[in-house]
Amino acid sequence: MHIIEPSYEILTIMPEHPLEHIERAGRTAYKPEEARSVLPNSLKTEIVVTANLREWRHIFRLRTSNQAHPQMRQLMRPLLARCRLLIPVLFDDVGELA
Repeated sequence: MHIIEPSYEILTIMPEHPLEHIERAGRTAYKPEEARSVLPNSLKTEIVVTANLREWRHIFRLRTSNQAHPQMRQLMRPLLARCRLLIPVLFDDVGELA
């Protein structure tokens, strides 16, 4: 297992907007793994997920349960509610909404 040690120089000179720093770091000798270490953990991310209906049922079972991460439940429960409105016969018996 290879552990990447971030360059602490990045952390001490980071500007108010971390993405500006990443752009500058990309033009220097910093590795991408080091540059990513300065971003906040809760940085906005956009993703696209494609799955068949069987897989969506599985995803909703996992990601809407009370054992799932709270932020994942916050995202997936409204999506499940929408799917239940659109295709109730497939999603009424899946997952938790509360």
